[in-house]
Amino acid sequence: MRPAESIPRPIERVLVRTREVARRAADLWPLTALGMALAAVASVALLSFGFKKLDLVLLVLGYGGLGLLAIAALVVVSSSLGLWWHLRRASFDWSTSTFETGAALPTGFTLPSLWWLPLVQVSWTWVTPEADVADRVSKGGKLREQIALRRRGIFQSITRRVVVQDAFGLSRMAFAHHQPGPIEVLPHLGGIRRLPVLTSLTGGEEHPHPMGLEDGDLVELRRYVPGDSARFIHWKVFGRTRKLMVRTPERALSRARRTVAYLVAGAHDEAAAAAARAAIEEEVLG
Repeated sequence: MRPAESIPRPIERVLVRTREVARRAADLWPLTALGMALAAVASVALLSFGFKKLDLVLLVLGYGGLGLLAIAALVVVSSSLGLWWHLRRASFDWSTSTFETGAALPTGFTLPSLWWLPLVQVSWTWVTPEADVADRVSKGGKLREQIALRRRGIFQSITRRVVVQDAFGLSRMAFAHHQPGPIEVLPHLGGIRRLPVLTSLTGGEEHPHPMGLEDGDLVELRRYVPGDSARFIHWKVFGRTRKLMVRTPERALSRARRTVAYLVAGAHDEAAAAAARAAIEEEVLG
């Protein structure tokens, strides 16, 4: 089999650009597919039956459908322009500059809830970086954002897609909002926030242990045997008991400072990155 030929780079750029322009045009077009279908059906009902055959029922239904569509489009367009102008003039401070993947945290971004317009619904998503808007808490007439980011990194700016639509799904408009950063997204620690450290032991004097080497302090006592150095004789004990006792080092162990760390990196390496972060923050690598 011949390998599939890839699209030439200039043509690919043209296709990407065309797709972006089409997406922006669709975001600015105020009618949804349902709205255009309602407009077509209402127009047919008015022109073909209401006016020609004087069908009063279809005449009322046609005018009602077009009127509802016009009201929905007018409310959505005016609300979108108002929110766009509000976001152009407003400045938002990040509630925190450090986030964790998968953990829902407030960002400090707010939007008017437009509670006084019952037909209007406001929502938004994150375009870059990838994130899930976990909750939009309505408080004091404003929608407050809480997000859970999907991947770690340092991002200099973020892009939101704000969507305004009516309750019937007849009209919808969307626009982009850019907010400067930077923000830092760290791997979520989860259950390994307190990483248990497995240590190896070697001969030393830190911890008394019966299996250790005699390298500790001179705190042990035993009877004198020929060949022991006289400088280790405990003369106070000899003065009280008339027995020669010598001081010997206790058996002890010390922590072995031999640390080897591996970080497995890949497409789904959040667990490995979280373990590496916990090891660095707990200073277990020395």
